[in-house]
Amino acid sequence: MWLTACALGVLVIAPWPLYRLLSIPVFRRWHRCHAIRVAGLLVVYALAIAFLVIFAPRLTLPIAAGVTVLLLIERWRARSHYGGKRQLPPGRLSLVPRRPWVDEAFFRGQAKRYGPIFKMSQYFRPMVCVLGPRLGTSLIRQNEARLGAPPVRFNAFIPGGFIRYMNDDNHAKYRPVFQAALNRRVLEANRALFDAQIKQGLAKISVASRSPGGVHPSGDLNEMLFCVVLFLFTGIDETSQSFEELKELYRGLDIRKAGCGSVNNEVRLARRIAAILSLRAGDLAAKGGVTPDEPPCVLSEIVRQHPKAARDVTVHLNLAYMIQIGSSDLAGLFTWMAKLLMDNPQWLGKLRVTDRQNPMLSSSDDGELAGNVVKEALRLEQSEYIFRKAREDIEFDGFVIPKGWLVRICIRDGHRDAAVFNDPNQFDADRFKSDNYRRDEYSPLGIGRHSCLGNQVIDVVGRLFAKELANAYDGRVIADGPRQYGRAHWEPSANLRLELTPRQ
Repeated sequence: MWLTACALGVLVIAPWPLYRLLSIPVFRRWHRCHAIRVAGLLVVYALAIAFLVIFAPRLTLPIAAGVTVLLLIERWRARSHYGGKRQLPPGRLSLVPRRPWVDEAFFRGQAKRYGPIFKMSQYFRPMVCVLGPRLGTSLIRQNEARLGAPPVRFNAFIPGGFIRYMNDDNHAKYRPVFQAALNRRVLEANRALFDAQIKQGLAKISVASRSPGGVHPSGDLNEMLFCVVLFLFTGIDETSQSFEELKELYRGLDIRKAGCGSVNNEVRLARRIAAILSLRAGDLAAKGGVTPDEPPCVLSEIVRQHPKAARDVTVHLNLAYMIQIGSSDLAGLFTWMAKLLMDNPQWLGKLRVTDRQNPMLSSSDDGELAGNVVKEALRLEQSEYIFRKAREDIEFDGFVIPKGWLVRICIRDGHRDAAVFNDPNQFDADRFKSDNYRRDEYSPLGIGRHSCLGNQVIDVVGRLFAKELANAYDGRVIADGPRQYGRAHWEPSANLRLELTPRQ
């Protein structure tokens, strides 16, 4: 009888990686449909065990014995020194580790324990982690041809691929098109509109914050930055006929929920957005670009500089997803900026160039300080990691990264290296005034050829946001909680509530 009880215990324990998967908050929140499928699978498994016990009890012991062997193999493989003879890095390959999703210091702790190169699992897939931009830059420079960017689902919907995941030939063809169009002239021409949208967005947050309990700013910031990025890329604003349709299409396309929705529906939405952008490009080409009283946009620059590319569906679909990703990432950054500035109100005071209670600063000093606030927010909170996948076995720094394994370069954790940044966990925008950090020390927007194209956008719009927030409002955090992991970044707590009061 006790053998049967032990066998049942083994069978109940066997799917522990699935139990752990369901215990991860980010998995339940952002992969809800997959969580439902996993829960359904566990229900089916429980019914199968019941069927086995009732109708085939003689099979219980041999099946449990086989499962025990598999569990022991998994535990053997999860030893920190497993693979040492093959020169694998140290670290545990436990299936579905939970702590990376609930402990923001997990990767720094692993590096402290095992060294700056270690192994673990990304859910079920083996992965080698490399801590910081310095080692990450060295790895990519030495092995760029051996490392590919593991694509997300929507990459397959674009004929030439999304810019971040394109093969080398396509990347060399398309990156210059987007890079040339996202130029400083376009950004400066749109500065007044950016400023107006930021003023309007912060005013909405201020009004909402008067309700009891304050407001979480992310919703209004998402809406504000969608308008900013859409206009920057296409010249389409709230007065345009296609604005409301695009807004509704993007609500359905939201890549933060990608993987849970229907593939056919996502393809339909992306193609419809691309069709609208194609019509817009055609209109711009027909009238020879924007009119003298219109500011240029990314699409008009592509029409002007690369007329053939302006008719390319790969360009249209890339722009469609750039708008989605760009507005979402900016909203995440600005949410952190608002919280960090209110947690450290002395920096709000330093930014207030017109505040009579503070010494007057020149406009150039103010612009530099606002830019440094953006850099510091990026350093602390919005530069998470770079993912690659080994196309073949790679030897690096005395270790082997096997073919097919994921590679995670932990940028955010490297940005908290006390050997590079004095008092690294403290918000201090002045560190960028006195120090010129190298690219292999501070690299918030990526490494190598596939780095982010939005550096100038972040700088221009981020400075405007920081200055408007400081000069026009008094703010404070009235409720908070522990940070939580979102789809790709650590985010402020869902319990965060701010109060913004217009300054007199």
